[in-house]
Amino acid sequence: MSGKSKRSKTSKKITLLPEAAKGKSLTWEQCPAEDWEYCFSDVRGAHAKRSFRAALEGQAVPRQASATKPKTVDEYLSCMQATTGILKPWDSAFANADIFLVHHLTAEVLGVIAALRKMKCQRIFVVFTGYNQAAEGLYMPSLRELDHFGALVLHQENDWWAVSKSCFDFKSGDVSDATLHEIENKLAATHQKSFTAAMQLAVTDAFLSFTHTVKGAKNQLLLIEDGGYIAPLLHNACEADKTIDAFRKDYGLDPEEGGSDKLASLLKDTLVGGVEHTRNGYDSDMLCKKFAFPMGSIAVSYLKTVMESETVAASILTATQDILYALGFVLKKRHIMLFGSRGNIGRQLAKHLEDTIDPGELQQRLFGCDLKVGTDGTSRQRCPGWMPDDSMPCAVIKEYKTYKQFPEEDRNNVDLILGVTGGPTKGHPLFETEDLGSWLLHGKSSTLYLVSGSTKQAEFARIMVFLTDAVDRGYVDLVDESGIAVRAYATVKEVHDPLSDRFIAKAYTFEWTTHGDPRTTIRKTVMLMGDGMPINFTFYGVTTEIIDEVLAQLVCVGAQLNAIQQHKKPQEEPLENRMYAVDFNGQFTQSCVFGSHDVLKPGEDFPLPKPGPM
Repeated sequence: MSGKSKRSKTSKKITLLPEAAKGKSLTWEQCPAEDWEYCFSDVRGAHAKRSFRAALEGQAVPRQASATKPKTVDEYLSCMQATTGILKPWDSAFANADIFLVHHLTAEVLGVIAALRKMKCQRIFVVFTGYNQAAEGLYMPSLRELDHFGALVLHQENDWWAVSKSCFDFKSGDVSDATLHEIENKLAATHQKSFTAAMQLAVTDAFLSFTHTVKGAKNQLLLIEDGGYIAPLLHNACEADKTIDAFRKDYGLDPEEGGSDKLASLLKDTLVGGVEHTRNGYDSDMLCKKFAFPMGSIAVSYLKTVMESETVAASILTATQDILYALGFVLKKRHIMLFGSRGNIGRQLAKHLEDTIDPGELQQRLFGCDLKVGTDGTSRQRCPGWMPDDSMPCAVIKEYKTYKQFPEEDRNNVDLILGVTGGPTKGHPLFETEDLGSWLLHGKSSTLYLVSGSTKQAEFARIMVFLTDAVDRGYVDLVDESGIAVRAYATVKEVHDPLSDRFIAKAYTFEWTTHGDPRTTIRKTVMLMGDGMPINFTFYGVTTEIIDEVLAQLVCVGAQLNAIQQHKKPQEEPLENRMYAVDFNGQFTQSCVFGSHDVLKPGEDFPLPKPGPM
């Protein structure tokens, strides 16, 4: 766009793309908000809003006033060599199968959607996990023209989770608009601040609606998810012999027609099984007393736990460093507490951090905390040879089993906590609210950075409740070891990258005075990076080159499970209602791409890893 920098707020005309406004010439005020992304092809999200507002205020706007046509899902798939490679051997793997998918909104997942369609999947409904809201404007346009496709994505409005309006652009009807509006209204009524609770409500309602559609079409349904949002809930509800309405009530949903039927009956008639991607979801499934349907998983495979872990660790540190740079700080100067230091990702993080911090300061700047510290390895069950020995230290750093075992001086020096445990284990606390209170009173730094590499908001869930409650109340009473109480006044603000305006953190500030003297004001800030979400998804997640192989393995497991259950492999018996894990189950390892094939034969299994850090 060209012209003078001074503009009339109402007279200046622009021409939008046909997709946005069908060639109409509108004033800036008339330009619909949802069309900003089309007006400014080189900016998205907050950038587009800033540019739009700048135009209204008579300021200069980007010169380019047209957007390129959104990439197709097939174009995203063309960049994924591994996933493309499984299309031929599994050409019609999902004929007569519809898929309910819960996963991230990324370019690679759009490629997976294209692959599922090429494998003859008839209907697909996706609930996207809203870790990176900038991705919505970038990727949703590529999905709008697909037939028999629907999607749901949540985003934050103020401090609670809401349904994105873009979900109503899909006209497949496989999940009814009434269902989407119910989810929208329930979340609006409750102002749900918990991402996990909001997702469980949304996924439950959408899954039941989609299941009824599949059943009505006399088709079969396959569940594929990343994070255990629905499968564990179904297992537990069926084990308790709940009706559909009783199950719906558990998540604040209204009764439905036919809701007096047993949930197990609905699933038995329709659902062939489920596939879980992540360790967090695998653990949630494995904690269920009884499975309602067969489950396949790549969560504990060699590819996922060894090969991908290094890349995930690198992406976590890259995102952390980028945010610190934006704030004017560096990683090597931090005093870092690494929770989950002997896990797959934790070990890789420790190695990277060991190379980052000056050798002479390593013992004073890097600490590891893990439940596996102190184990002797004698309880190690028969397992694949590639699994690490938990009894071995992860790096040349100071390690303890719990946070409170560290000397007080070390705890007070910590100014960055990096957690990759997946969340607290029952009976084994991590960094708790009383620990945060102690840091606020005695911590030597003015800022504490909290960084999560775990799924959802699981890593600092209790801390987040403490922080939001303090802000809602306006203050929190801190009590030190001597019993002296201090009333700290709490505020919060969003922090954005100064160049891109990308949201990067929430800063919770606590202020108090000693003896009521304003000259002695103390100010401490807790910087919750990425609002407690996995920090690597603030930027690019895992690189395409690696996640392509992981997603290809995930799709293979789904294809194998569906083929067996729909008797496309008559030589194989239907699966039992239990977990089948790649590299631990011979049947799924031998038929899966990138399986380690570690001395496993069909019919031979390793004992499955127990729930907990791996």
